[in-house]
Amino acid sequence: MKTTKWLYNLLLISSMFFAANGFAAAQTQPLAAAITTDPVAPMIDVIFNGTEGNYLIFTVKASVPGKSYFTIRNDAGQDLHREVYYEGNNLRRFKIERGDLRSVQFVLAINRKQIARIFKVSTTYSEQTEVEEARP
Repeated sequence: MKTTKWLYNLLLISSMFFAANGFAAAQTQPLAAAITTDPVAPMIDVIFNGTEGNYLIFTVKASVPGKSYFTIRNDAGQDLHREVYYEGNNLRRFKIERGDLRSVQFVLAINRKQIARIFKVSTTYSEQTEVEEARP
């Protein structure tokens, strides 16, 4: 009887030990599955570099994980430039005619998602008058 009680306690303790370890392993398993590496997110940086005559100069840096579409649009929604970017880093300089632009939109579209950078354009002219005494 003592042996069976001892064996029963041993089985009870070992089953509790394995159940506790199995429960702990079951709890840590979803955490391990939740840790995944996300693909590289698309990125677009647009820098206004100034003007050259009647043109606006922009530098566009884009980093894309796959095939994407890059578009430059005016304030009326018309495409001024469109091209396909492939995986990797892209660096381009654009000259956009100022004309009567009120805004310029740079759009990077990938997998039904769009990343946009919008620049408002306003032109002001100032008149400066200088008067100096003239000596005969």
